[in-house]
Amino acid sequence: MIEEMFYNKSTLIDMDKIFKKDDFKQMMIDSYTNLTNHMPDNGIQILMFNHTKLDTWIDMLDIIKESGLYITAVYPIEIERRMTQNEGNYNCVMLMICRKRNFDYDLISKEQLFEMIEKLEEDMMMSLEDVDLCETDERIFKWLKAIKILSCYECDFSLKEVLNL
Repeated sequence: MIEEMFYNKSTLIDMDKIFKKDDFKQMMIDSYTNLTNHMPDNGIQILMFNHTKLDTWIDMLDIIKESGLYITAVYPIEIERRMTQNEGNYNCVMLMICRKRNFDYDLISKEQLFEMIEKLEEDMMMSLEDVDLCETDERIFKWLKAIKILSCYECDFSLKEVLNL
């Protein structure tokens, strides 16, 4: 089965045929939890990830939180190949710096989330001057900024609803 998961130039493997989504998500939580349990309290995990579907980013947030981590920084990293501007293509991969969570979650409102995203955008704009973000990258990076904040909070609203603006 593992051999089937590798990329084949003639066809892409449909992961839904290999794993149920919930099984795969739980395997990811178990893996990251194991890494978290074996890292020092001041250690970091660096995750490089990209996906064009919001549901997958929400799953990634669940994986990060349930494995005892939170995101301390996010960076779009330009990749060498240039994609066309078609829907779903991107020029960047997203880098997330994660640390062990040693605090309880506070509840955050939509208004607080939007205020924090705005502040985060102001803080990050200077460092992104030289990064070539296409439309898809910008949408993904917007999601990731919210996910960075929400990795430290609980919310009682639909993240999908908020980010599909």
